[in-house]
Amino acid sequence: MLSASQTIKFDDTRAESGRADICEWGQNGNLSKLDLYVRARYEQYRKLNLPAGAVLCGVEMTSDVQTMQYDDMFYVTFNGYLLASNLGTSVKNRNLTAEPVMAGPIGVAAYKYDWSKIAGAKFDNAKLDDYCLGSGEGISSCVWPMTQQTGSIDLNFAPELLVTLGLKADASNQTFGFIVTGDNDAKDDCYHKELKLKMKAYYYMPQ
Repeated sequence: MLSASQTIKFDDTRAESGRADICEWGQNGNLSKLDLYVRARYEQYRKLNLPAGAVLCGVEMTSDVQTMQYDDMFYVTFNGYLLASNLGTSVKNRNLTAEPVMAGPIGVAAYKYDWSKIAGAKFDNAKLDDYCLGSGEGISSCVWPMTQQTGSIDLNFAPELLVTLGLKADASNQTFGFIVTGDNDAKDDCYHKELKLKMKAYYYMPQ
């Protein structure tokens, strides 16, 4: 079995976009401004660097405790499935497609990210509303600061859960996403500081 280690970096969105107003209101499926509603988003996607023809066997992800700041809501995805969000009600109550997936003997419901269904969700900046795939089953853990606050972020998901989601796509197309949203603040919305995730993928090459 072969392995490949990689650090995935989601760049500071203000630096990456080069825009003072990061959200593109009313464009590409984004809505107009409305306070305390998910109206616009900035999406980033990064792929694991695996050779063509590789067969995926396992995936491990760790995030060294690091300082994080973001505004307003965020979503972390893997192959289109939601791993984490600070707006759990938008994951479970917006008619997103849910699929049963296995992490060893433990079954969990994995939701597919769909901006068209999430757009328009209401949120409360002062209310804790976290979603961490597998945390309810005791196989994952997530820590992050409240929106518009600076604090530590630490994400840990069961390797068995990640490999199940990894098998939803070709080994050469393993994609992680970070989506940050905004409601009506042109200055700060759709912003997050740089985030780094350490990945290790196990694979083999067919003869």
